[in-house]
Amino acid sequence: MKNFSQNFVKEDGIASAQVGNVFSAGDANNLVLVALAEAKRRVDRRLREVWRSQKGVGRHLWHAMRAGIFGGGKRLRPFLVFASADFAKKINLKKISPGRDYPLEVEDEMQRVVDDAAAAVELVHSYSLIHDDLPAMDGDLIRRGKPSVHVSFGDGQAILAGDALLTLAFEVLAPSPPFHSSARDLRVRLALINHLAVAAGGLGMVGGQSLDIGYADSSTGDHSDAESINLIHKRKTGALLCASCMLGAFCVDASESVRAALEVYGRALGFAYQIIDDLYDADVSENSSSSPQLSPCYVRAFGKEVAINDARALCNQADNALSDFGDDASLLRSLILKLREKVDDA
Repeated sequence: MKNFSQNFVKEDGIASAQVGNVFSAGDANNLVLVALAEAKRRVDRRLREVWRSQKGVGRHLWHAMRAGIFGGGKRLRPFLVFASADFAKKINLKKISPGRDYPLEVEDEMQRVVDDAAAAVELVHSYSLIHDDLPAMDGDLIRRGKPSVHVSFGDGQAILAGDALLTLAFEVLAPSPPFHSSARDLRVRLALINHLAVAAGGLGMVGGQSLDIGYADSSTGDHSDAESINLIHKRKTGALLCASCMLGAFCVDASESVRAALEVYGRALGFAYQIIDDLYDADVSENSSSSPQLSPCYVRAFGKEVAINDARALCNQADNALSDFGDDASLLRSLILKLREKVDDA
Protein backbone atom coordinates (compact mmCIF):
# COMPACT_ATOMS: atom_id res chain seq x y z
CA MET A 1 0.00 0.00 0.00
CA LYS A 2 1.40 3.40 -0.94
CA ASN A 3 2.70 5.25 2.09
CA PHE A 4 0.29 8.17 2.07
CA SER A 5 2.30 10.54 4.27
CA GLN A 6 5.71 10.29 2.65
CA ASN A 7 7.37 11.24 -0.62
CA PHE A 8 4.80 13.79 -1.75
CA VAL A 9 5.55 15.10 -5.21
CA LYS A 10 5.84 18.85 -5.69
CA GLU A 11 2.66 19.88 -7.41
CA ASP A 12 0.57 23.00 -7.99
CA GLY A 13 3.39 25.18 -6.65
CA ILE A 14 3.25 23.54 -3.21
CA ALA A 15 6.61 22.44 -1.88
CA SER A 16 6.86 18.84 -0.70
CA ALA A 17 7.39 18.08 2.97
CA GLN A 18 8.63 14.92 4.63
CA VAL A 19 7.26 13.22 7.70
CA GLY A 20 9.76 12.93 10.52
CA ASN A 21 10.85 16.55 10.79
CA VAL A 22 10.17 18.85 13.71
CA PHE A 23 7.54 21.08 12.13
CA SER A 24 7.07 24.77 12.34
CA ALA A 25 3.55 26.00 11.67
CA GLY A 26 4.59 26.75 8.07
CA ASP A 27 6.02 23.26 7.57
CA ALA A 28 2.84 21.73 8.98
CA ASN A 29 0.67 23.87 6.73
CA ASN A 30 2.61 22.79 3.63
CA LEU A 31 2.50 19.14 4.63
CA VAL A 32 -1.26 19.24 5.19
CA LEU A 33 -1.91 21.10 1.94
CA VAL A 34 0.08 18.57 -0.05
CA ALA A 35 -1.57 15.65 1.75
CA LEU A 36 -5.03 17.10 1.19
CA ALA A 37 -4.28 17.46 -2.52
CA GLU A 38 -3.11 13.84 -2.65
CA ALA A 39 -6.19 12.67 -0.73
CA LYS A 40 -8.46 14.56 -3.12
CA ARG A 41 -6.81 12.99 -6.18
CA ARG A 42 -6.96 9.53 -4.68
CA VAL A 43 -10.56 9.60 -3.45
CA ASP A 44 -11.84 11.41 -6.57
CA ARG A 45 -10.40 8.62 -8.70
CA ARG A 46 -12.44 6.07 -6.72
CA LEU A 47 -15.52 8.31 -6.64
CA ARG A 48 -15.46 8.68 -10.43
CA GLU A 49 -15.47 4.87 -10.76
CA VAL A 50 -18.39 4.63 -8.34
CA TRP A 51 -20.40 7.40 -10.02
CA ARG A 52 -19.90 5.94 -13.49
CA SER A 53 -21.18 2.59 -12.24
CA GLN A 54 -24.53 4.30 -11.54
CA LYS A 55 -25.17 5.53 -15.08
CA GLY A 56 -28.29 3.38 -15.39
CA VAL A 57 -30.15 5.34 -12.69
CA GLY A 58 -31.46 7.89 -15.19
CA ARG A 59 -30.04 11.08 -16.59
CA HIS A 60 -31.48 13.64 -14.13
CA LEU A 61 -30.63 11.63 -11.03
CA TRP A 62 -27.19 10.72 -12.35
CA HIS A 63 -26.26 14.36 -12.96
CA ALA A 64 -27.73 15.45 -9.62
CA MET A 65 -25.58 12.82 -7.91
CA ARG A 66 -22.56 14.08 -9.80
CA ALA A 67 -23.22 17.65 -8.68
CA GLY A 68 -23.38 16.46 -5.09
CA ILE A 69 -20.18 14.40 -5.28
CA PHE A 70 -17.99 16.71 -7.36
CA GLY A 71 -19.17 20.14 -6.26
CA GLY A 72 -15.84 21.00 -4.67
CA GLY A 73 -14.66 20.65 -1.10
CA LYS A 74 -11.40 19.86 0.66
CA ARG A 75 -12.01 16.09 1.07
CA LEU A 76 -11.01 16.39 4.74
CA ARG A 77 -12.81 13.20 5.73
CA PRO A 78 -11.03 11.03 3.13
CA PHE A 79 -7.79 12.70 4.19
CA LEU A 80 -8.44 11.53 7.76
CA VAL A 81 -9.18 7.98 6.56
CA PHE A 82 -5.94 7.83 4.58
CA ALA A 83 -3.78 9.50 7.23
CA SER A 84 -5.18 7.40 10.09
CA ALA A 85 -4.72 4.17 8.14
CA ASP A 86 -1.16 5.13 7.28
CA PHE A 87 -0.38 6.00 10.90
CA ALA A 88 -1.90 2.78 12.27
CA LYS A 89 -0.12 0.70 9.65
CA LYS A 90 3.27 2.12 10.67
CA ILE A 91 2.63 1.24 14.31
CA ASN A 92 1.53 -2.28 13.33
CA LEU A 93 4.62 -2.91 11.24
CA LYS A 94 6.92 -1.80 14.04
CA LYS A 95 5.40 -4.49 16.24
CA ILE A 96 4.85 -7.38 13.86
CA SER A 97 7.44 -6.90 11.13
CA PRO A 98 10.12 -4.27 11.89
CA GLY A 99 11.78 -2.99 8.73
CA ARG A 100 9.44 -4.96 6.47
CA ASP A 101 6.06 -4.52 4.84
CA TYR A 102 2.95 -6.64 4.55
CA PRO A 103 2.79 -9.36 1.88
CA LEU A 104 1.76 -7.92 -1.48
CA GLU A 105 -1.69 -9.50 -1.47
CA VAL A 106 -2.44 -8.04 1.97
CA GLU A 107 -1.11 -4.63 0.87
CA ASP A 108 -3.38 -4.65 -2.19
CA GLU A 109 -6.38 -5.72 -0.13
CA MET A 110 -5.73 -2.97 2.43
CA GLN A 111 -5.39 -0.32 -0.27
CA ARG A 112 -8.72 -1.35 -1.82
CA VAL A 113 -10.58 -1.21 1.46
CA VAL A 114 -8.97 2.10 2.50
CA ASP A 115 -9.98 3.64 -0.84
CA ASP A 116 -13.51 2.31 -0.43
CA ALA A 117 -13.76 3.64 3.14
CA ALA A 118 -12.58 7.08 2.04
CA ALA A 119 -15.09 7.12 -0.83
CA ALA A 120 -17.92 5.92 1.41
CA VAL A 121 -17.44 8.58 4.06
CA GLU A 122 -17.29 11.27 1.38
CA LEU A 123 -20.52 9.96 -0.18
CA VAL A 124 -22.23 10.23 3.22
CA HIS A 125 -20.87 13.76 3.66
CA SER A 126 -22.01 14.74 0.14
CA TYR A 127 -25.52 13.42 0.74
CA SER A 128 -25.74 15.37 3.99
CA LEU A 129 -24.82 18.63 2.25
CA ILE A 130 -27.45 18.12 -0.47
CA HIS A 131 -30.13 17.60 2.17
CA ASP A 132 -28.81 20.41 4.40
CA ASP A 133 -29.27 22.91 1.58
CA LEU A 134 -32.93 22.02 1.01
CA PRO A 135 -35.63 24.62 1.84
CA ALA A 136 -36.92 22.44 4.68
CA MET A 137 -33.46 22.43 6.26
CA ASP A 138 -31.01 25.36 5.94
CA GLY A 139 -32.46 26.70 2.68
CA ASP A 140 -29.10 27.54 1.12
CA LEU A 141 -29.14 28.46 -2.56
CA ILE A 142 -25.36 28.38 -3.01
CA ARG A 143 -22.90 25.64 -2.10
CA ARG A 144 -19.17 26.32 -2.62
CA GLY A 145 -19.88 29.12 -5.06
CA LYS A 146 -22.28 27.08 -7.21
CA PRO A 147 -26.07 26.65 -7.19
CA SER A 148 -27.15 24.05 -4.65
CA VAL A 149 -28.32 20.72 -6.06
CA HIS A 150 -31.99 21.48 -5.38
CA VAL A 151 -31.65 24.80 -7.21
CA SER A 152 -30.21 23.11 -10.30
CA PHE A 153 -32.35 19.96 -10.33
CA GLY A 154 -35.39 20.63 -8.14
CA ASP A 155 -36.19 19.54 -4.59
CA GLY A 156 -37.38 16.08 -5.57
CA GLN A 157 -34.27 15.12 -7.52
CA ALA A 158 -32.08 16.60 -4.77
CA ILE A 159 -33.77 14.48 -2.11
CA LEU A 160 -33.41 11.37 -4.27
CA ALA A 161 -29.78 12.19 -5.14
CA GLY A 162 -29.00 12.43 -1.42
CA ASP A 163 -30.79 9.14 -0.78
CA ALA A 164 -28.87 7.49 -3.60
CA LEU A 165 -25.49 8.72 -2.32
CA LEU A 166 -26.21 7.50 1.20
CA THR A 167 -27.13 4.00 0.07
CA LEU A 168 -24.27 3.99 -2.43
CA ALA A 169 -21.82 4.54 0.43
CA PHE A 170 -22.76 1.19 1.95
CA GLU A 171 -22.77 -0.52 -1.44
CA VAL A 172 -19.15 0.61 -1.84
CA LEU A 173 -18.21 -0.84 1.53
CA ALA A 174 -20.01 -4.14 1.05
CA PRO A 175 -18.11 -7.06 -0.50
CA SER A 176 -18.98 -7.43 -4.18
CA PRO A 177 -19.88 -10.69 -5.94
CA PRO A 178 -18.33 -13.13 -6.61
CA PHE A 179 -17.02 -12.56 -3.07
CA HIS A 180 -13.34 -13.12 -3.65
CA SER A 181 -12.54 -11.22 -0.47
CA SER A 182 -10.51 -12.90 2.23
CA ALA A 183 -11.97 -13.64 5.64
CA ARG A 184 -10.02 -10.66 6.96
CA ASP A 185 -11.46 -8.34 4.30
CA LEU A 186 -15.01 -9.48 5.03
CA ARG A 187 -14.49 -8.88 8.76
CA VAL A 188 -13.05 -5.41 8.14
CA ARG A 189 -15.84 -4.40 5.76
CA LEU A 190 -18.50 -5.49 8.25
CA ALA A 191 -16.84 -3.35 10.94
CA LEU A 192 -16.70 -0.38 8.56
CA ILE A 193 -20.37 -0.68 7.62
CA ASN A 194 -21.40 -0.86 11.26
CA HIS A 195 -19.26 2.06 12.39
CA LEU A 196 -20.22 4.36 9.51
CA ALA A 197 -23.92 3.53 9.94
CA VAL A 198 -23.83 4.53 13.62
CA ALA A 199 -21.85 7.73 12.92
CA ALA A 200 -24.23 8.76 10.11
CA GLY A 201 -27.50 7.85 11.82
CA GLY A 202 -29.74 9.03 14.63
CA LEU A 203 -27.04 8.72 17.26
CA GLY A 204 -24.61 10.62 15.04
CA MET A 205 -24.89 13.07 12.17
CA VAL A 206 -28.64 12.78 11.47
CA GLY A 207 -29.38 13.08 15.17
CA GLY A 208 -27.27 16.23 15.29
CA GLN A 209 -29.13 17.65 12.30
CA SER A 210 -32.44 16.93 14.01
CA LEU A 211 -31.32 18.71 17.19
CA ASP A 212 -30.11 21.60 15.02
CA ILE A 213 -33.56 21.96 13.42
CA GLY A 214 -35.23 21.80 16.82
CA TYR A 215 -32.86 24.45 18.13
CA ALA A 216 -33.55 26.79 15.21
CA ASP A 217 -37.33 26.21 15.37
CA SER A 218 -37.58 26.84 19.11
CA SER A 219 -39.03 30.27 19.86
CA THR A 220 -38.37 29.91 23.59
CA GLY A 221 -35.69 28.45 25.77
CA ASP A 222 -32.08 29.19 26.54
CA HIS A 223 -30.15 29.39 23.28
CA SER A 224 -26.85 29.59 25.12
CA ASP A 225 -27.38 26.17 26.68
CA ALA A 226 -23.91 24.62 26.63
CA GLU A 227 -25.11 21.02 26.72
CA SER A 228 -27.39 21.44 23.69
CA ILE A 229 -24.82 23.26 21.58
CA ASN A 230 -22.07 20.79 22.47
CA LEU A 231 -24.26 17.82 21.62
CA ILE A 232 -25.30 19.30 18.25
CA HIS A 233 -21.69 20.07 17.29
CA LYS A 234 -20.38 16.69 18.44
CA ARG A 235 -23.01 14.82 16.45
CA LYS A 236 -23.62 16.94 13.38
CA THR A 237 -19.98 17.63 12.54
CA GLY A 238 -17.85 15.68 14.99
CA ALA A 239 -19.36 12.22 14.50
CA LEU A 240 -18.35 11.87 10.86
CA LEU A 241 -14.90 13.40 11.37
CA CYS A 242 -14.19 11.04 14.25
CA ALA A 243 -15.60 8.12 12.24
CA SER A 244 -13.19 8.94 9.41
CA CYS A 245 -10.25 8.40 11.77
CA MET A 246 -11.75 5.17 13.07
CA LEU A 247 -12.49 3.83 9.59
CA GLY A 248 -8.83 4.25 8.69
CA ALA A 249 -7.86 2.36 11.84
CA PHE A 250 -10.25 -0.52 11.14
CA CYS A 251 -8.97 -0.86 7.57
CA VAL A 252 -5.48 -1.87 8.73
CA ASP A 253 -6.37 -3.79 11.92
CA ALA A 254 -5.09 -1.09 14.26
CA SER A 255 -4.27 -2.11 17.80
CA GLU A 256 -6.57 -1.20 20.69
CA SER A 257 -4.20 1.50 21.90
CA VAL A 258 -4.04 3.11 18.46
CA ARG A 259 -7.83 2.96 18.04
CA ALA A 260 -8.31 4.55 21.48
CA ALA A 261 -5.85 7.34 20.67
CA LEU A 262 -7.50 8.01 17.29
CA GLU A 263 -10.94 8.15 18.89
CA VAL A 264 -9.80 10.81 21.37
CA TYR A 265 -8.04 12.66 18.56
CA GLY A 266 -11.06 12.45 16.24
CA ARG A 267 -13.59 13.61 18.82
CA ALA A 268 -11.48 16.58 19.88
CA LEU A 269 -10.66 17.45 16.27
CA GLY A 270 -14.33 17.32 15.24
CA PHE A 271 -15.47 19.63 18.04
CA ALA A 272 -12.56 22.05 17.52
CA TYR A 273 -13.27 22.14 13.78
CA GLN A 274 -16.88 23.19 14.37
CA ILE A 275 -15.97 25.87 16.92
CA ILE A 276 -13.42 27.30 14.47
CA ASP A 277 -16.10 27.26 11.78
CA ASP A 278 -18.38 29.17 14.16
CA LEU A 279 -15.62 31.73 14.81
CA TYR A 280 -15.33 32.54 11.12
CA ASP A 281 -19.11 32.39 10.54
CA ALA A 282 -19.64 34.83 13.40
CA ASP A 283 -17.15 37.26 11.85
CA VAL A 284 -19.01 37.05 8.53
CA SER A 285 -22.36 37.66 10.28
CA GLU A 286 -20.99 40.71 12.10
CA ASN A 287 -19.89 42.23 8.79
CA SER A 288 -23.13 41.36 7.00
CA SER A 289 -26.25 43.48 6.83
CA SER A 290 -28.47 40.38 7.05
CA SER A 291 -29.41 39.04 10.46
CA PRO A 292 -28.03 35.56 11.25
CA GLN A 293 -30.36 32.60 11.43
CA LEU A 294 -31.15 31.27 14.89
CA SER A 295 -28.75 28.33 14.82
CA PRO A 296 -26.34 26.90 17.37
CA CYS A 297 -23.21 29.02 17.28
CA TYR A 298 -20.54 28.69 19.93
CA VAL A 299 -19.42 32.30 19.55
CA ARG A 300 -22.88 33.85 19.84
CA ALA A 301 -23.65 31.65 22.85
CA PHE A 302 -20.44 32.02 24.86
CA GLY A 303 -18.48 34.85 23.30
CA LYS A 304 -15.41 34.94 21.12
CA GLU A 305 -12.85 34.66 23.92
CA VAL A 306 -14.41 31.49 25.36
CA ALA A 307 -14.72 29.99 21.87
CA ILE A 308 -11.04 30.66 21.12
CA ASN A 309 -9.90 29.23 24.46
CA ASP A 310 -12.05 26.11 24.06
CA ALA A 311 -10.86 25.56 20.48
CA ARG A 312 -7.25 25.80 21.67
CA ALA A 313 -7.92 23.36 24.51
CA LEU A 314 -9.49 20.87 22.10
CA CYS A 315 -6.55 21.20 19.70
CA ASN A 316 -4.23 20.45 22.62
CA GLN A 317 -6.33 17.44 23.55
CA ALA A 318 -6.19 16.09 20.01
CA ASP A 319 -2.44 16.63 19.78
CA ASN A 320 -1.78 15.06 23.18
CA ALA A 321 -3.73 11.96 22.17
CA LEU A 322 -1.03 11.19 19.58
CA SER A 323 2.02 12.67 21.27
CA ASP A 324 3.33 9.29 22.45
CA PHE A 325 3.59 8.08 18.85
CA GLY A 326 6.18 10.64 17.76
CA ASP A 327 6.94 11.02 14.06
CA ASP A 328 4.57 8.22 13.08
CA ALA A 329 1.66 10.58 13.79
CA SER A 330 3.26 13.69 12.24
CA LEU A 331 0.69 14.15 9.49
CA LEU A 332 -2.31 13.99 11.81
CA ARG A 333 -0.58 16.27 14.31
CA SER A 334 0.27 18.70 11.52
CA LEU A 335 -3.44 19.12 10.87
CA ILE A 336 -3.83 20.24 14.49
CA LEU A 337 -1.04 22.79 14.04
CA LYS A 338 -2.91 24.13 11.00
CA LEU A 339 -6.13 24.40 13.04
CA ARG A 340 -4.27 26.20 15.81
CA GLU A 341 -3.12 28.76 13.26
CA LYS A 342 -6.73 29.34 12.24
CA VAL A 343 -7.70 29.86 15.88
CA ASP A 344 -4.89 32.38 16.34
CA ASP A 345 -6.01 34.25 13.22
CA ALA A 346 -9.68 34.34 14.23
